[in-house]
Amino acid sequence: MVDVDAAGQTVWALSDGDIPHMGVRWFAGIQVLPDGNILVCNAGGKVPFFEVNRQKQIVWQWPASGPVVALGHGIERLEIAGSPLK
Repeated sequence: MVDVDAAGQTVWALSDGDIPHMGVRWFAGIQVLPDGNILVCNAGGKVPFFEVNRQKQIVWQWPASGPVVALGHGIERLEIAGSPLK
């Protein structure tokens, strides 16, 4: 996953090597939250959903003891306050 500026320069990137414990398979859906964190759908990965900050730290993940989630291709938090980043 990459974040590029208006000039096409990469300003931030996240790869499976940055978060190997998530078992990244495919970043199938993302949502940038008002605080700058990113909610990720990790389709087919070890952890199906997680939130990561710009320091590449996992701040939330789907609990291992949670319900089994079928392969997903998107995610969105609806209850967040504030406007989404564009």
